Amino acid sequence: MLMEDGINPDRKKQSQPFRWLQEIDQILVVGMKYGPKGTQEAVKMVRQLTPDLVPAQVWHRMRHLREKERGKSAATVDWSEAAIEILRDGY
Repeated sequence: MLMEDGINPDRKKQSQPFRWLQEIDQILVVGMKYGPKGTQEAVKMVRQLTPDLVPAQVWHRMRHLREKERGKSAATVDWSEAAIEILRDGY
């Protein structure tokens, strides 16, 4: 079978470049906060809004967003010497 209508010989849709909108990212981020069920619902919603996306693109974006969130580090705290001593002593 030749490549036609976006289908390759392996019967998979061709992945097209897609510009991710902040609103779509927000749907995915909120879905991930509700665990596996929320994640599945978010993927379904994004697929309905953007049917040209293949599932692999959506899951790849979710992994990217999750890693981006993990990469954010908490702000360092400038502890005073008194506070450090209290913590060392077990308050």
